[in-house]
Amino acid sequence: LGTQTAAPVRANPVQIYGKADPGAQIEIYRATGQENYGPLNEPIATTQADDKGNFSHTLDNLRVGEQISAAATDSRYGTSEPARNAVIRSLSASPSPNSSVAPTSSLRCTTPVAQQPPPVEPLPPSPIRIQIPSRIHFALDQSFISPASAQILDRVAQVLRENPMILVTLVGHTDPRATDEYNLELGRQRALSARNYLLQKGIAPERMTIRSQGEAQPVSPGQTKLDFARDRRTELIYRDAREIEVIVQEDDLQIEPTGSR
Repeated sequence: LGTQTAAPVRANPVQIYGKADPGAQIEIYRATGQENYGPLNEPIATTQADDKGNFSHTLDNLRVGEQISAAATDSRYGTSEPARNAVIRSLSASPSPNSSVAPTSSLRCTTPVAQQPPPVEPLPPSPIRIQIPSRIHFALDQSFISPASAQILDRVAQVLRENPMILVTLVGHTDPRATDEYNLELGRQRALSARNYLLQKGIAPERMTIRSQGEAQPVSPGQTKLDFARDRRTELIYRDAREIEVIVQEDDLQIEPTGSR
């Protein structure tokens, strides 16, 4: 930071010049005391360093003998320490009228700006994994709950009691034999039987909805007795915010005996 004036007593005007980080903003201060650095008294001007780090500014409110200092601010690094104090002098005190006063110090912003860490987003809670059967099966042309299917529904009822937020839709299905109207009604009876069983196990009715698809959604494309047994079912469709892992089980398959229609 250096100075140059054109008057012997009243510094009017005063040419301020110096060196800083390229592009830094320079705040010029009036300094007091007898120390080489500071203390800074009041800001009196602001200027900008060019792409080579040079800056200059003209002031008309200083007297010969006063001291000034400056600090540079860079958006990448923050604000520098103040420059060494410069004393306002007249050109008549310089070695020659055309000489300039060499800067007594340069302003370097070397301390990185303290960056605020980004806010830490709370991790979503780990999903609660629930294993629960997704279907039961029925005998040929029947809608009653078999002992094997009852054991499956007991497991369903236990999970529903332990997780009161789960809702379930029970959808009845049939194999492709018989008429559409007959199979729609048979599918409804199968869904209703499963619902009634869960009601007996303490599941509230408002948590359950029944529908029938009849023969419209077969599980197996084949025409074997095993294919038909898989089609005769009630699907349980669960709704909950948590992750539900359904189990496609066939423990209660009821294949019609040989010779049945």
